[in-house]
Amino acid sequence: MESPGSAAMVEMVLDLLTRDLSALVIEGVVREDREAGVLARHVWVAGPLHRIEEPPGRMEWIEGERTTWRSWPSDQGVVALPRPDLGEIHDHPTSLLARQERSWWAGLLGVGIGAGPRIEEVTFLGRAALAATTARPGPPMQVIVDRRTGIELRHGRADQDSAAAVWTRLTLHAQSDPAWFVWDGPWKRDENWADYPAGWTPR
Repeated sequence: MESPGSAAMVEMVLDLLTRDLSALVIEGVVREDREAGVLARHVWVAGPLHRIEEPPGRMEWIEGERTTWRSWPSDQGVVALPRPDLGEIHDHPTSLLARQERSWWAGLLGVGIGAGPRIEEVTFLGRAALAATTARPGPPMQVIVDRRTGIELRHGRADQDSAAAVWTRLTLHAQSDPAWFVWDGPWKRDENWADYPAGWTPR
């Protein structure tokens, strides 16, 4: 194994952070700190399909095969919208699953600046992982990535647990359950959406 901070270790982290996750079936709970406060989301992801419960137990958003279901407080119920492009994602279920270009990660981690990021082998949620921590001046940023899958496990201040997005529970499933990505309860149309096909119903 290369020494922490070596070019080979940095390249390994960048390779993992840019790996395609579309074949994975992921389920878990993410905690994210935002201006509005601490946000906890239960998410299910299978390629372009995802489900968000926020807080866990209350459906907020589903990206299904052909339908998007949404339940925001302002909706006063569940709104259904057609999803014309299966590859279109209206909202990532968590920033930890949003893929970025290699150059973006290199800039964030300070690759090529001074000694570059410090890389350490760690265990996170029982999973073998690599932690990359910036060494440049300023608050240290840290990214922890799963060595087997490339899933980002933690992202944020290295010196402050509250200022980070982090998985608090993570499970990889062999296959997805179709029931995750549909809504079988009452629904209504979005009054501000004019592009419903004639006779459209969610499916």
